[in-house]
Amino acid sequence: MERKKSLIKTENSNKSKETEMKDERKGNSVLAFMKKHSVLTTILISLIIIFIVYLVLDFRATRENKRIIETATTEIEQMNRSMLTLLSKPLVWSIRAEMLRGNDEQIALLIADMVKERNFQNIFIINTDGQIIISTNKRQEGLQASEVIPANLLNAENAIVEEDQNYNLIMIAPIMGFDQKLGNLIIEYQPQRINLSNP
Repeated sequence: MERKKSLIKTENSNKSKETEMKDERKGNSVLAFMKKHSVLTTILISLIIIFIVYLVLDFRATRENKRIIETATTEIEQMNRSMLTLLSKPLVWSIRAEMLRGNDEQIALLIADMVKERNFQNIFIINTDGQIIISTNKRQEGLQASEVIPANLLNAENAIVEEDQNYNLIMIAPIMGFDQKLGNLIIEYQPQRINLSNP
């Protein structure tokens, strides 16, 4: 019985030695191949290193490009908002002067000229009751402004710019008389979409 156990142990140790020798031969054969074909090995290792460096640099460039696009998009959106706010001041002054004179026809001409400019969708004037009294879209005249724009925007004390669900900008500016509010100016503006993601 002990002899069988020692025979089995000997066989197992022989098998493990053979396995180790095969592993050594494989390792030695890889090393031997590398020594024998040193130029090919150097080229393969160089290509692998270049590929890894390329992947790392491409990942960094993609991430930086995405950051630049996000920054540029934010800046453009902010400039559009600032432009509309700045535009509202002289326009409100002109409309106020004509409203005080009771010259609605001149106001209609003024906003009709303005809406012809690129990206302007609609311009209208709301009285203090919230009714649209003058509009470049004649079908809106007489409607309540809350049917056209969000009602929470109608109480603006200063010029504000908000974005609607279609990514259009809505600028609301109060038209102030000498001692009271005369109404609101509303401009619907569709900013030009710039695709910065394609080179």
